[in-house]
Amino acid sequence: MRKIFIYLILIMFSYSSCTKNEENLNIDLNKYPLDTHQANSELDKWILQNFNTPWNINVVYRFDRYYTDINRNIAAIDLAKVKPSLQMVVDGFTGPYTKLAGEAFGKVYFPKLWVLYGSGSYNSDGTMVLGSMSNARMLNLYDLNNLDPNNGASIRRRLRTVHHEFMHSLNQTVPIPLAYQSISGADYDPSWAGKSEDQVRPLGFVSPYSSSAYTEDFAEMLAHIVVEGPVWYNNYLLQADQTGYDRLKAKEAIVYAYLLNNFNVDLYELQAEVQNTLKTIYNAQDPADLSTGFSFRLSNGLVNTITFDPTASHYTTYGSSAAFNTVWNNYVTRTTGLGRVPDNLILTFTSANTMTLRVNYHNPTSGAVLQADYDFLYTTNANTGVTLFIKKLPEGTTTQHSNGQTSVMLPGFNEFLLPYLTNNIFVASYLPATIAPGNPLYRSFAGFSVNGVSTNYFYGPVTYK
Repeated sequence: MRKIFIYLILIMFSYSSCTKNEENLNIDLNKYPLDTHQANSELDKWILQNFNTPWNINVVYRFDRYYTDINRNIAAIDLAKVKPSLQMVVDGFTGPYTKLAGEAFGKVYFPKLWVLYGSGSYNSDGTMVLGSMSNARMLNLYDLNNLDPNNGASIRRRLRTVHHEFMHSLNQTVPIPLAYQSISGADYDPSWAGKSEDQVRPLGFVSPYSSSAYTEDFAEMLAHIVVEGPVWYNNYLLQADQTGYDRLKAKEAIVYAYLLNNFNVDLYELQAEVQNTLKTIYNAQDPADLSTGFSFRLSNGLVNTITFDPTASHYTTYGSSAAFNTVWNNYVTRTTGLGRVPDNLILTFTSANTMTLRVNYHNPTSGAVLQADYDFLYTTNANTGVTLFIKKLPEGTTTQHSNGQTSVMLPGFNEFLLPYLTNNIFVASYLPATIAPGNPLYRSFAGFSVNGVSTNYFYGPVTYK
């Protein structure tokens, strides 16, 4: 009984300490408004016109932590970032889908509640959540205070999140085809953080995050193809091995059929619309197209010849390498002393890994013009251009190969040209770099620079197969 009695006394004391009086009831509550935002502001009118009225979408930008994980510290969106963030959505999401699928599509499928936050939502492993989708209805977007509407890469990153999360919404309406799950089935790993594209590409994943689960994989495929665009995606495919390439293309085909058959949206038309928005409104830039790069062409056996002729006028116009000229001049001096005069070099790439170096030379006594051939193996990284030359033996059996072994041609080759080619690591590229786009000679020359020593290089006119 004593414990109960004490408890009742405490309750009564607590109650009496909160007793109201006339003084603290006499308060003008108008001095303490519950919501300090400007009612019916220009921003609210714009949101009404672009989201509420056409799509019945409610946008929450005034901070409310109960729309997200209440256990995380997440900052409100800067008021100045609200309209640019939503304009990005109109330009790169609702606009393209409406153009392709009609207004009825958006009224049915667009998420009806969009919640905007300024900071990212951080996970314990250091990764950051950029967006989340709940029940095909509520889409949260984070890290919008760092949005730069004048930076195409900043827009791309966030649009990719929007398209990724919307694909989750569509998947809650129409499930992902079972066939998709089996393509990389055994290779999904929730511990994706810290993995690189090079690690997941051979497994058929378009990004490290896509390797975490088949649901994320499906959304990532759509988002990367549509928002990163065809140049980026084709570059990614070009860097894949055969297994990775085959898996990526199989997934792409399923994503294409999923959108077309269930929602009458063509994946590539959607990609074109989004890319047009990114480039015309946000000045987004594509990465360099690897398929037109010299290292890609070389590694795929598409290069025919490169010619070095020291008398050519382009070396006067665009310059040449003093380091390589020293090697060439020493070779010429040594060989001339033996009775033959080297005139120029032609590198003929006979396959994706074999090259014949031809020295065109003449006999100053008879005037006869001759050739000396030397065979090499080579490897080139299509992405980085890093190239290694290895001497191939035995030589061929033609007259030119025999000429290369004579006592007047072989010593200079062994002393100067051979060690230059085989003792260095090179980078294959279009040279010289001073020839800019718009110049008629742009990319008409190519060659090799010593890795890490940009002043040591040789180049010449390039022809292709």
